[in-house]
Amino acid sequence: MFCFYRRSTGSCVFLLLLLLVSFEVYATDFPEFQLRDQRGKILNSKKLKGKTVFLLGCGYQDVVLCRKHGRKIYWRMQNLLGESEESVEFVAFLNLLNAPEAVHAYVRENQSKNYESIYLDEKGILSSGIRPNFSWLRIFSGNKKLIFESYYQEVDDRTVDKLYGILQKHKK
Repeated sequence: MFCFYRRSTGSCVFLLLLLLVSFEVYATDFPEFQLRDQRGKILNSKKLKGKTVFLLGCGYQDVVLCRKHGRKIYWRMQNLLGESEESVEFVAFLNLLNAPEAVHAYVRENQSKNYESIYLDEKGILSSGIRPNFSWLRIFSGNKKLIFESYYQEVDDRTVDKLYGILQKHKK
């Protein structure tokens, strides 16, 4: 609140300034969902209770990007974690809401290949923060609180090493 003094009347005119801030709000708790993967296997988020979860999502137009990033994060992280870390889960999903038939056909054609699971979000329940040409990674703690979030166009060993550092720091 500011006071502008008027000499002529000896009074003070008060001006109240409001600062309006625009921001997007994303959930910081692990979302509840039930999705099936490209082979029909169903994952219920309740089965991930007590585990650290890497949740990687992409739009349907970025299916190749999502698979590439998911594979890089998963395999590099497996090497860094070793056999001792059974409480970390990796979940990659595609937002298939409004996806054209060509994308669904691509998923069907590749379901018999030995690819890692990619879960199909046909209703868009996890899609609120997805951006075109990016993968969206969120890491949730065992008590299901968001501990990290970022968007990627590229994922390399250095990126995954940083993610591993975040996990190690969070454990302390």
